[in-house]
Amino acid sequence: FKTILVFASLYFIGFVLLAISSTDYSVDRGYGLAGFGISVFLFIGFGTGGIKANVSSFMAEQIPLGYKATKVPGVYEDSKLTIERGFRYFYWSINLGAFFGQLICPQVAKLHSYAMAFTVPAIVFFVGIVVFIAGSKRYIKTKPQGTVLTKVWCCMRYARNSRKEGRSHWLEGALGARNVEWNDEFVIGLQRSLRACKIFLS
Repeated sequence: FKTILVFASLYFIGFVLLAISSTDYSVDRGYGLAGFGISVFLFIGFGTGGIKANVSSFMAEQIPLGYKATKVPGVYEDSKLTIERGFRYFYWSINLGAFFGQLICPQVAKLHSYAMAFTVPAIVFFVGIVVFIAGSKRYIKTKPQGTVLTKVWCCMRYARNSRKEGRSHWLEGALGARNVEWNDEFVIGLQRSLRACKIFLS
């Protein structure tokens, strides 16, 4: 929560600087290009990276794992399906925001100014930050548990040392391991990730 809030604040500052740097006052005095570079590559760049790296996992953490009873006797909700549906709405909202942003902002720049066109998303983003803070007490907040890269490295090293012939994938050597920080589901997910990387690299 705090990480998202910090990077969202950086993002908002970038919007404000971008709007200020595009005013006639800044452009006439030669501050426009410098302000554009600082706002986009420093504040908005870092803000975007920090938010995107955390907001999706934060959203998934709001859904408790397991099965939840519904009002219908004998019918339960699967948390995995709920998370899948949540991500569907999550990315739909992102795409809708990008769609309407590309429709509205150019028209505002055409009818008014670029400064006003950059001010509009700054205002919308500020409202989003306020709404995010307002729901703070309702969120499930988990403490950081270190980097997953260490777990991946240990899992891969264990699998390499436990290789046996006849297995379809070398990572299967890490399946069924005891007294380790990963489980079989993590190993299967790592296998899928490596296959996806091969597809992207090919």
